[in-house]
Amino acid sequence: MTDSTELRLMVEDFQPRQTFSLYVDGLFIQDVRVQQASGEVLFDPLPPGNKRIEIETDHRYPLKLKTVEVDNGAKISVSPINRKSWIHYGGFFGRATVVSRPRKVWAAMVSKKLNLRLTNLCFDGPVRFEPMIACMIRDLPAVDFITVGVEWGPGDEILEPSMLLDNMIGWLHIIREKHPEVPVVFISPMVERHRGVIEKTILQAVSACRAAGDAWVFSVDGTEIYYLEDYHQFGEEMQGVLADRFLDTVFFKTFC
Repeated sequence: MTDSTELRLMVEDFQPRQTFSLYVDGLFIQDVRVQQASGEVLFDPLPPGNKRIEIETDHRYPLKLKTVEVDNGAKISVSPINRKSWIHYGGFFGRATVVSRPRKVWAAMVSKKLNLRLTNLCFDGPVRFEPMIACMIRDLPAVDFITVGVEWGPGDEILEPSMLLDNMIGWLHIIREKHPEVPVVFISPMVERHRGVIEKTILQAVSACRAAGDAWVFSVDGTEIYYLEDYHQFGEEMQGVLADRFLDTVFFKTFC
């Protein structure tokens, strides 16, 4: 929250095309690229009066934020969070590295349409259900929705199905230590050589957890979101389509 008429970020070790999307009171205002000479990101002018500022950072690059600056004498404070929290982990389509503006990533579109606070945990490489990720999610004070895109990445590297099954169940049990009734959806691969094996393992994991009394774990067929004919169309033009399908298949059909 601030009444400043401009907002300046100073970024270290920035990338040439690093871009930031600015929202004021929930409305998109502008995309700004970092200035190459100084590492400055300047949002100017801002609407008058006190307002809630949100900045979506570039999903393609690490961020080293040095300072946040406002007008001399302007007020600045942390805005209270009154939105539900959504965590998405894994899945190659969550990275969206071909998209140049953070607000155009499908996950950002979903979170804006549902007014959710998004934590997008999509990394390069396969989904291994790392215990450290589960511990991080477990220790967050508020978690309302969790979705997992189970992708194993290119090549022949894949865990034995029994090991993948154990990892998935153990990963979920760590989260359940503090979030026993948060709905969790495992999404099967969309396009992958090992799709059949992974989909079968997901169904086994969900069945085992439900048999043990966990009624808040679900599975979704990833091909309902990302069709085979979409395989060579993963640019910005596809992000809105993916967002709409994700909303329909996961949030409206499964969570609701």
